Amino acid sequence: MPKRLLYYAAKLLAEQIKSGQDWGKLRRVISIVICNHTLFPEEPSYANVYEFRNPQTNYRFTDLVKFIILELPKLSKKEDGKAWPWLKLFTCTSRAQYEELVRRYPEVNMALGVLKEMSLIGRFRALAEAREIQRRDNAARMEYLRREGWETGLEAGRKTGLEAGLEEGRKTGLEEGLEAGHKTGLEEGRREGSRQKQLEIARNMKAEGFSVEQIVRFTGLLPEDMETGL
Repeated sequence: MPKRLLYYAAKLLAEQIKSGQDWGKLRRVISIVICNHTLFPEEPSYANVYEFRNPQTNYRFTDLVKFIILELPKLSKKEDGKAWPWLKLFTCTSRAQYEELVRRYPEVNMALGVLKEMSLIGRFRALAEAREIQRRDNAARMEYLRREGWETGLEAGRKTGLEAGLEEGRKTGLEEGLEAGHKTGLEEGRREGSRQKQLEIARNMKAEGFSVEQIVRFTGLLPEDMETGL
């Protein structure tokens, strides 16, 4: 793990500037790691800060890289610092423990709201991917309709003359096919598919205890949609 953290920090430093740019543009990289296991058994404290220093004089080589390691198994049962209530939140295994913690430290409740919103990131990413797939499917459907209209036009052209057939094919196959397919299939499919996905996310958010305002803000649904769909 220490090698992995050092690699990520070095990569974040290296990606900040390009060849020929001023070294002064480098900004600090601070890695904050919350571990649910003991990373450094030799360290008695649950909160430790690591920097590049001279071990003989304690002189700091640079302040560009810093590691803050927080080890939950070492967390004491009684409060012993400002970070204690926030880390204690990660160790709650029941609602009763959480409610007792919030009763003593109301500010911790804000952190839980942020964690819930972060947990939805994966769901929103899945929704975005579903929308992208739907967009590609719609594009393929429109291309199919265009080809069908073109082939219909060519067939009519063979029978009644090339120019007349192409014109008829464009009007009959291409325009009507695209218009009907676009309006009927694309719009209805997009609306219904998107709405069902939004309602699914809204139901999950409601089950997690989110307010109506939060659900509306994240999903784009209207309050009346939630009344009828949930």
